[in-house]
Amino acid sequence: GHNQNNGLSPQEPLKNIYYALLKLHTDENNPGRICMADGLYGNYINNESFPLLARDYTSLIGESEEGVIWDGQDTTSMITSYNTLNDFAIENITALRAGNPNIETPWFSFLLFNSVKLKNISISETSILNRLIYNGQRYADSSYFKNIRIENTHGNAAFSIKNYQPNTQQKYCELINIQIIRHLPIFENEWNGSGSALQVHGSDEAQKKVEIKNLLLSENQYEDNIWIGASAMALSNGDYTLTNATIAHNLSDGPSCAVHLANGQFKIYNSIFYGLRSRSFF
Repeated sequence: GHNQNNGLSPQEPLKNIYYALLKLHTDENNPGRICMADGLYGNYINNESFPLLARDYTSLIGESEEGVIWDGQDTTSMITSYNTLNDFAIENITALRAGNPNIETPWFSFLLFNSVKLKNISISETSILNRLIYNGQRYADSSYFKNIRIENTHGNAAFSIKNYQPNTQQKYCELINIQIIRHLPIFENEWNGSGSALQVHGSDEAQKKVEIKNLLLSENQYEDNIWIGASAMALSNGDYTLTNATIAHNLSDGPSCAVHLANGQFKIYNSIFYGLRSRSFF
């Protein structure tokens, strides 16, 4: 592709995702879609400018999860947003080699958002001080995260969803087909080098309903003498339902290796826990 093309057809593709985002003019009635062809995208490969700046009412859709590869090449972050983000989606990408273990920057960072969807995402070969996927402050009923695989990574929580915004009206979130395997601490960082594989937190004022279906958390490790957590899941301030989960061979030097729940409800259906090592189970 070339950024002098019009970018409106496969015959006239643009070169860079960041440039396509700059060209879009979207609103609630005119959403935009950026279609990414199979190939490598990276700062040193095709001058891709990571981190990308997410746009309202925009979808980034890859041709295939295996074929569209975002190579961070040690950049600190892949995509971020600075203001409230509305109706944003990413589908069908493999992302690897991003993050800096000495800089506190989430890999995918959406600070405030309404209706964010991540689907068919694979993440690997990453070492990061903060969270790999971080969705903070508030989220809407239609937000969901589906077919997410995070493997062979290091750092704080692999997948963190937080809702600390009080008086939030919409409080539902769905996670489907989530796999987090071998997420390990950054041992040389005493303050923020470890975290649970999956974290979901809320405030007392904004408790939420969270549905988690088809979950695999395996061979993850938690090491933190400051915060209470678990190598698999840390949950708080919500109504959680877990269905069809396998939580196995997770190791924790803290009080829990399977699930740590603070101030909320937790229901489990058709799930198995085994091979867990910790000072306590729940």
